[in-house]
Amino acid sequence: LKERAGALAAKATADQTLAIAEAVNRLAGEGAGKMGELFKVIAVSSPALHLLPFRAVD
Repeated sequence: LKERAGALAAKATADQTLAIAEAVNRLAGEGAGKMGELFKVIAVSSPALHLLPFRAVD
């Protein structure tokens, strides 16, 4: 995400660069209002199912 944002920002205007930085912070930042605080996810599966891209837990 951060590498892609850097590539986009390299050819962006100042306003676009600021918008990209704010979007990256919202997606990958820490604290209130960020994705890690807004959404919680759990996956439940059967050991018989092979779920890509996840590895099996021993």
